[in-house]
Amino acid sequence: MLAPSGSVEGMVQRGHSPGGLDVVAQPDAVDLVLGCVVEDPRWDTEHSHARASLFEALHAIDPVTAEPFAAEALHDCESAVRALGATTCVSTPGNLQRVTLLRDDPIEDDDVRLAAAKRVSTDNS
Repeated sequence: MLAPSGSVEGMVQRGHSPGGLDVVAQPDAVDLVLGCVVEDPRWDTEHSHARASLFEALHAIDPVTAEPFAAEALHDCESAVRALGATTCVSTPGNLQRVTLLRDDPIEDDDVRLAAAKRVSTDNS
């Protein structure tokens, strides 16, 4: 089943990036993105790669609203989501432990390990 054509997920499915929503910055943009993200607490979109765009848009529009999703993003199956989570999560001991594990995981994707390494070095500065 396709998402409604006016939704962010619908834009992703048609090949458009929702990242432009942060430029528009309409008050209802947060609700639009959140509607795609929180309908299912595990972000079960029809296409798992859409979560990276959804999370990126939500973080760009309203970083405070995106905070709870950043910790969950650290455990996502999509490397782009994990990398975004590593760069945007709140610096709690649990989050930083997970970021360190991502940095040190020899089979983790290079972009995730790089994002995690930058985050760990920033937080240790």
